Amino acid sequence: MRACREVQVNDVIGMAYRNHESKIVFDFDDPMGESTCVACGECVQACPTGALMPSVMLDENQTRVTYADRKVDSLCPFCGVGCQVTYEVKDEKVIYAEAGMVRPITTGSVSKVALASTTSIIPIG
Repeated sequence: MRACREVQVNDVIGMAYRNHESKIVFDFDDPMGESTCVACGECVQACPTGALMPSVMLDENQTRVTYADRKVDSLCPFCGVGCQVTYEVKDEKVIYAEAGMVRPITTGSVSKVALASTTSIIPIG
């Protein structure tokens, strides 16, 4: 929730209700697909337990079935900041992108554009 609220400043994910009825909600308990979520992926990257995963890695039963063959460290080509992005590749196709090395300017977070860029891999090293 903090990743959504404080890092991306989207404030979509929150807690609702009290006691044993408390739960995580999107906006005002809207279904995720109908919420104002912009699919930036910050919550997936910040989740310490792996409970949140990119939908491209799940089947219709929400079971992880896709695993990357390799990871490629790259730089985002869209602005001059130079954010590092790590791409997960399967069968020579990018299936997922996440923030790479933490740098002072990015604080471990990259833009939605960088995470969506699955066509411009610039290998590092």
